[in-house]
Amino acid sequence: MSSLTINSVRNVVPNWRNYKKTAEMGELNGNNATPIRIPLFPIDDYIDAWKENQTIPFAGDLISAAIMGEQKNNHFVYEAANFIIERKDDVPDSLYRTALSIIPPTELVVNERTTTISDRLDAILNQDNINKERIRFLRKLIHRYPYNPIWYNEMALTYTKLGLTKKAVECMNIAIHLAPVSRYISRSAARLFLHVGDFDRAHDVLIKNPLISKDPWLVASEIGVNTLRGRYSRFVKSGISMVNSGSYSPFSLTELSSAIGSLEYHNSKKKCKFFLDKALISPNDNSLSQAEWLLSLDKSMNFVFSDYSSLKNKFEADARRSFLNNDFLQALFTSIEWIEEMPFAKTPIEFAANMAFTFQKRYDDAVKILKIGLKSNPNELSFWNNLAYSYAISGNTNEADKILNDSLLKSSYVNDNVRICVIATKGLNEFRKKNVDNGRYFYMKAMSLAKDKNDLNLLHKAILNYMREELLATGQCEDELLNKLDYLYTGNEKESAIMQQDIRDLLKHR
Repeated sequence: MSSLTINSVRNVVPNWRNYKKTAEMGELNGNNATPIRIPLFPIDDYIDAWKENQTIPFAGDLISAAIMGEQKNNHFVYEAANFIIERKDDVPDSLYRTALSIIPPTELVVNERTTTISDRLDAILNQDNINKERIRFLRKLIHRYPYNPIWYNEMALTYTKLGLTKKAVECMNIAIHLAPVSRYISRSAARLFLHVGDFDRAHDVLIKNPLISKDPWLVASEIGVNTLRGRYSRFVKSGISMVNSGSYSPFSLTELSSAIGSLEYHNSKKKCKFFLDKALISPNDNSLSQAEWLLSLDKSMNFVFSDYSSLKNKFEADARRSFLNNDFLQALFTSIEWIEEMPFAKTPIEFAANMAFTFQKRYDDAVKILKIGLKSNPNELSFWNNLAYSYAISGNTNEADKILNDSLLKSSYVNDNVRICVIATKGLNEFRKKNVDNGRYFYMKAMSLAKDKNDLNLLHKAILNYMREELLATGQCEDELLNKLDYLYTGNEKESAIMQQDIRDLLKHR
């Protein structure tokens, strides 16, 4: 069965984007570092060639160069992308998918979402060559400007997208050495170290920045990282003073207010709302997403939301809001944009995959989502389990077996929860191979382990998965389980409801 749920814990840790996007979002304002103009990868020659030769090869060269140089918002690039899209039958699939990635999602026809989701996922999966070209471009910049920390940060980000975390850390170490006072470098470094699982180093790089006592962005990050470490931050008190001082703009305080409010969620809902409402006066995408996540835990929070339609990069918040409003297709569609924004991050992969295989039954898309996630997170065993689950439930039992037999069941590093899910996935795969007795054995084992752990959510999820497979295989299910159907709860109300409904539908047709 799938591991993790929609309710995965969220903390206000910094998002990691390139320097240009971060500057556009206003998060560098007030930084003591000297503003840096990012050189653009030159595409003028590609544009001139396209003007003179409006053919598929020249259009392809232009859009590839534009993606590598992050100059997709160019009239001629749009023109070339549309030229390719209009000739879908005459171009390779990979080129067509790349062209689709150029066109802003808002310009895509809404009723074509179910086709564009798959195409956009293919485009993301085919970004390796573009990222490798960007590495070569950045190396040239570093050769010319070896003391510019931004290039090393950009290199680290690109290596992370390629799954080359050791090289990413090496580049980031240089960036930290060159710019120990830079808010952007410190927050980016913290996010990278969280990604590789070095929580202590993530915390260390923040508290060693000399500006932390004065910079609310750094304090917000330190609180978020310390929460992940299971520790209470010594900066909370000074952070509250910053929020109440009147010395900072609402935007400068948005992540700090959000982080403090999140700490108060389990202690005082009133204080939580107070700080979140302050965070939402002038939010960024991170604080807005945190509010949406808290609202999914408790709809009574009633935060003061305004019209944030013009806020940049709010893909996560939009995906969570769509899910809250039961628009699961839109939630999936927007979560793909979220993945495009941060393909290395685990949370958008978890969210999008769950939308695909639980709420939309789009198993092929779930496979693509999880393959994207595994590029940057090759050791994330919950992703491997969910990939095996997606293969098994779609009937591709051979691919599921390869994953289950070659790695997951043999690994000594699987935590108890994931191991239980893996055993249940093995049961699913056996059922789909028509090995009913074997399927029952693995599901019963998973249920027994969940019961021993006293994890009712995991137990109930295993039961629901087992009931579905038993009904599909034999048309029968024990009355004792059927009588408990309405009370089975996986940890998420919507997930529980859709799994229960799947079983009711099977009962109608047996």
